[in-house]
Formats: sequence, C-alpha cells, structure tokens
Amino acid sequence: FLLTVVRPLRLLSPNSLLIVPSSHYQIKTNYDDNKWKSLHYEVFRVDRGREEGGEESDREQGGISIDVTKSGLVTALNNVVGSFYVIVTDSEKGKSSTSQNVVVMVVVKPIHAVRLVPTIPLVWGGLYVGSVYEFNVVVQDENGVEFDSYDSVKFECSLNKLDVASISLVNE
Repeated sequence: FLLTVVRPLRLLSPNSLLIVPSSHYQIKTNYDDNKWKSLHYEVFRVDRGREEGGEESDREQGGISIDVTKSGLVTALNNVVGSFYVIVTDSEKGKSSTSQNVVVMVVVKPIHAVRLVPTIPLVWGGLYVGSVYEFNVVVQDENGVEFDSYDSVKFECSLNKLDVASISLVNE
C-alpha cells in the first residue's frame, strides 16, 4: 500500500476576474515555479460550451473573446463581451494519475464608470493652484464592481477654467 501526499493546486490570483476587451491578466498559482509540474489552460464559454474543437470552431467564426497562453496570461480579444471559465490543470511529469484542477471565471464587459479617488483625503475647498495630488483611477461595470484589468484603456485628462478635472475614455 503506497500513499502519496500532494500539495494542492491553489490560485494566488482571484478565482473570478472582471476585465475589459483587449486587456490582459496573469493567472497565478502556487505551482507556477514548480519545474516538476506543468500547467494546462483550457477555455470554456459559459453559454456555448467548449471553445476548442469542432470543424468550425468559435475562433474561426470570430466569436471567441479570450485567449490563454501556456503561461496563464489571459487576453480579452476583439470587442466581444461574455463569461468564460478557464480550467487550470496540473500534471506531474511522468505521473498521469495525480492531476488537479482549479477554475477561474473570466467576465469580459465594457466600462460603465470611471472615478478618481485621492490617495490621501483632500481638505474640502477644492484643488489649489500649484498643489500636487495623487489619485487612483477606479474603473467599474454597470453594477459598481471594480475591474481587475483595464490595461488597454486610454484616459484623457484636462482642467477647465475653474480647475475642475475632467477624465474621459479615449475611443479609438
């Protein structure tokens, strides 16, 4: 009787991601640096089933909207929105009987709101000429949920005569 104890495969990144089209997010696990384990990533569309296979796949029809590299980099392609599952499977080299899975849900949506949040609380009364302030950009969907990745989004900032900051998305 042989007992093998295996360290469980765990996500270091969130198990649910909200990203905008054309952005990227790196899935991280506790096995990323383990040379004895190899990770495989497979994409399933929530409302259509598996993305791979078939004579005329969704990729060939232009319907796929995310891609995952061998290293776990998720890329939201095109301007297609939708929900997907990425199944991460590990397999130990030479041992096919010890494999584990974790699932990451990826939701691709457009941006609904952009907010500026000061890194330190501002004193009421406005922004003063010559002062320097730092803000975090918070990007949200229609439900107020913050996006995990929006690296493809370009912002345009400007001040008007009354020193009111205007932040807007650049449509390309």
